Amino acid sequence: MLDFIADPFGGRKRDTKGVRRVVFGLNARLTTLLTLLLLTLLAGAAAVIYWAETPAARQSAAELERIGLLPVRWLSLFAAAAAIAGGAGLLLFSGYIRGVVRRLRRVQAAALAIGNGDYDARIELAGRDEVGQLADVLNSMAAELKEKDALKREKGTMEKFISQSTRTMIQKSGKDGEAVNLGECQEIDLSFLFADVRGFTAFAEAHHPMEVMATLNAYFDLQYQAIRSHSGDVDDYVGDQVMAHFGGSARGGHRMRACRAAVAIQESIRRLNRERRKNGLPVFEVGIGVHSGRVVTGTIGASKRMDFACVGDAVNTAARLCGAAAPGEILVSKAHAAGLGDAVRLGRAGTIRLRGKQEPLAVCELLDAGEGRR
Repeated sequence: MLDFIADPFGGRKRDTKGVRRVVFGLNARLTTLLTLLLLTLLAGAAAVIYWAETPAARQSAAELERIGLLPVRWLSLFAAAAAIAGGAGLLLFSGYIRGVVRRLRRVQAAALAIGNGDYDARIELAGRDEVGQLADVLNSMAAELKEKDALKREKGTMEKFISQSTRTMIQKSGKDGEAVNLGECQEIDLSFLFADVRGFTAFAEAHHPMEVMATLNAYFDLQYQAIRSHSGDVDDYVGDQVMAHFGGSARGGHRMRACRAAVAIQESIRRLNRERRKNGLPVFEVGIGVHSGRVVTGTIGASKRMDFACVGDAVNTAARLCGAAAPGEILVSKAHAAGLGDAVRLGRAGTIRLRGKQEPLAVCELLDAGEGRR
């Protein structure tokens, strides 16, 4: 079997394992047909010459010569022999060409189907020539494309289960040609947002799990959209709680974007609850906590099963603020709101003692952080 042939789509060599070998190619077949046609013509001419040498032919030729018709007779015989031989050859040749065209059209139809994404299209052709070999190559290519398409869809599905930060870390490591190792980390300033659906535990106990999941997903979807629209990254879903972080130097800074995402979440939840009340469905409020600070981000877990994590006091503080927020309320630390000025509108302020904290934390209620505020 052939090992490699030129790839007609990329110019590179591709593996042709399973591709038939060309035993009697198109060029050889055309040459054979033309040779047969020439031999037929020669055989016809030889037959005429042989007949002309027979006694009967000589007697007929003498009579024809006596009346002056010999040249016409010879010309007619040669013309008849050539016509018969040429006609037979042309019929044979045209039949072969039509067969090649039909096979090429089948290859063309399959190639167009493959080009349109039908990777199950296959070409069944007999014959060990270039057309048959091309059919094998296209079949092989379709199988490879189907496998790659399946892997692409699988990758796209898996990406939905991985945070943007994790994908970015993997992509950066891949560019350097290095594997992602356990314990790789960096210190960075981030803002954190925790949002918890209040009263959902009791709802989950009293309803079917399918209804519980559908309801929770409706609230999670709105929160995800608000977070992503403000360049945040959903880090994890824990029960009925969402954890997100904001970093980088995108427009507004990560502290401002975290505040705006929190306000957007509450606005979208209020709209959703209005619709659910109209339809007689149960409604839920969300409590949100926002804080920022210096944390360590990187891989955590085991060498065979890692996750991307943010570790630091800022994470715990944001989670505690979420727990302390009332339904429909956004609590931000004074440290987080400092420096935002008129860009945010704050409500009641005070101090609260968070679990695990020795000193009370100065906090305030976030009322608004609209895009128009500066």
